[in-house]
Amino acid sequence: MFRMLPRWGHYSPSLLLVCLMSLPRCFVFKNLIKALYISLICGFCISFASAKNQQARSWVLVDFDRGRSCLLHVLIADSQKEHEQGVMFMSEGEIGDGMLFVFEPPRPMNFWMKNTVISLDVYFFDENGLLLDAFKKRKPLSLDMFGSHSNVKYVIETITGRLNESPVQMTMPTDKHYAKCF
Repeated sequence: MFRMLPRWGHYSPSLLLVCLMSLPRCFVFKNLIKALYISLICGFCISFASAKNQQARSWVLVDFDRGRSCLLHVLIADSQKEHEQGVMFMSEGEIGDGMLFVFEPPRPMNFWMKNTVISLDVYFFDENGLLLDAFKKRKPLSLDMFGSHSNVKYVIETITGRLNESPVQMTMPTDKHYAKCF
């Protein structure tokens, strides 16, 4: 049933492997192989899922009154699935500077804070990047709807207080010779 394994010091690793392979009937060994196999599959699935969930990031230039500007490095949400998910279940570290939603074609939009665990400031922009509406300090996990009745092309969600004031315009910068927003 169970064979004694040779001492490691006197035999090569390949001989040890041959000895281990000769133990297929051993209940403990079978369970060990199953556990290793399941661990490898789970590890592969987790790494594949995390690589798949890596959203694109881009720089957004936000302009304020009095000629001030700064850069945000934001996650991009430009697919229906990304629009629906938004920053739900994300921590501050995962969100970073925020998320930019891109809607094509522009249309009136409503948002809520369902499954969003941190407070957000949300800015709605038209197709020219001009600010339409700003909603500050949105309560986490709230199901209250808020949005713009005008046609919205872009929405920027940032962690509450990330921007000291509401921007008046946003653009995609051609260069990055601007200060970050904090």
